[in-house]
Amino acid sequence: MKEIAQQRIEEFTTALRNVAYVGGGFGAGIHNIAEAAVYDIPVIFGPNHRRFKEAHELIACGGGFAIHNGQEFATVADKLLTNPKYLASASKNAGDYISTHAGATKLILKELFGIEE
Repeated sequence: MKEIAQQRIEEFTTALRNVAYVGGGFGAGIHNIAEAAVYDIPVIFGPNHRRFKEAHELIACGGGFAIHNGQEFATVADKLLTNPKYLASASKNAGDYISTHAGATKLILKELFGIEE
């Protein structure tokens, strides 16, 4: 019996590494969603994300998911965790979004100070 319980715990913790819930979206705003997306992890967050360009873009590309309540969270998380193709697609979309927006620091330094690598 102990081995079965241990196996279920390992399966559950492995699943947790596949999807991220980023808090703060039920108050003034959300926390940093890029921290999960950079590791090709689809991100779930609350509805108060309108001031965050990254949230809108992650939703649009299929790497981010806005939820409004516990039932919506359960629905999104269940689909991601029980459908390997859907999870793989959302994971790729999250990682690709970050990859296509890499290099912002270099652009800012170039524009503001004329510094190039």
